[in-house]
Amino acid sequence: MPMEYDRKYRGIIISGLSAASVLGVLTALRVFQLEPSVAVQSRIVQVGIALLIISQSYLIFHGETLSNSWLYTFGPTFGFTLNLFITTSTMSLYLKILYPLASAVIVTSVIWAVSYSIAMAARVL
Repeated sequence: MPMEYDRKYRGIIISGLSAASVLGVLTALRVFQLEPSVAVQSRIVQVGIALLIISQSYLIFHGETLSNSWLYTFGPTFGFTLNLFITTSTMSLYLKILYPLASAVIVTSVIWAVSYSIAMAARVL
C-alpha cells in the first residue's frame, strides 16, 4: 500500500477513535450520574478546544496534510456534538444525526482555520 494511503487511513482511524472515546466518556459520565457542574464542563470544553488547536497547529506546522489535520479535529468534535444533541432533543433519528454532523463540520472548520493560521504565522516567524 502506498504511503499516501497509509496517511489517509491513519487520519480516518484516529478521527473515529477520538470520536468514540469522547462519546464513550461523556455517555459513561451521564449513565453513572457523575456529570460535573456546568462550570467544570465549560472549562473541560475550553481546555479540549485549546488542546485541539495546539495539536493541529503543531501537525500543520510539521507538514501534516490539510485533510488529515481536519479529520483529526473532526473526531472529538463530532463525538461531543453527537452527545450533546442526542440527549437533549426529541427530534427524529435522522435529525439527531444530521444536526450534530453539521455542527461538528462548522466547529471543526473554525478550529482548523485558527490552527492553520497559527501554524502559518509560526512558519513566517
